[in-house]
Amino acid sequence: MRQNWDISSSTAPTDQLRHLVRLYIGAGYHDPTTLPSITPTDDQVTTILQPWRTPFQRAVATEPGQIGSIWLRTDYSAESEGAHESLLENVDLFNTLDDEDRLLDDEDLYDFGQEWQKILDLMPELVVSTDASTWHSSLTLLTKAEDELDKAKAYLAGEDIQGAPVELIESMRNILPADQAGESVLRILRSKVHKTCVVNYILVEDSEALETQQLLLIFLDAHGRVVRSSRVPPDQAEQMGGFWLDGSWDEVDEWMEAEIGDNY
Repeated sequence: MRQNWDISSSTAPTDQLRHLVRLYIGAGYHDPTTLPSITPTDDQVTTILQPWRTPFQRAVATEPGQIGSIWLRTDYSAESEGAHESLLENVDLFNTLDDEDRLLDDEDLYDFGQEWQKILDLMPELVVSTDASTWHSSLTLLTKAEDELDKAKAYLAGEDIQGAPVELIESMRNILPADQAGESVLRILRSKVHKTCVVNYILVEDSEALETQQLLLIFLDAHGRVVRSSRVPPDQAEQMGGFWLDGSWDEVDEWMEAEIGDNY
């Protein structure tokens, strides 16, 4: 970002910063070996880095721990403190987030209302990948998952297709009516495609969460787009940390019954 900063631009620093961060997120993956190691000048620190985020925010963004998620409170309306405390009452934040510091609860910094996406302007590291092995492995898995989904759709449309998706459909037809079997398999295969796109999840405590005691659980891809989202009570949000660590998060209702994002 620093190397792309245009000191001659008439654009307001905050707008230029937001633009560069979103370009960074848009790329999805950055090879750390190609990123120049640049010690910021005093002017860059004053002009770019300090206005962007606090040292604490930088630490949260760059030191994800084992889980890597955050709990983001975006609503600080009058008389909401009681509802906020109620959400936290029976939650072990270490199990939920790996670190209590990942509960972002500061009205001066995070009063985003319904625009929770603003957190990615401050912490693009929540979604952007710099691990080449993980990135390329995910692309390989995505290609395979999309191929299986395409084959299943083609077979259900009457084409002569062979392979694992066909075998899965036929096995489902032994226990379900034909139309239900096909839809069930498509649901499973679509879930596999979506899972390969997910790089992180976040918990959002917005106005609806405070009213309903149901946090917004959002699964994000490497470009900061919503893959799936659902509402969950705090105890299920806590359990999600364990599901995430053992890789079984795509088997729970919070994922399978979730609303699919506009880009998916």
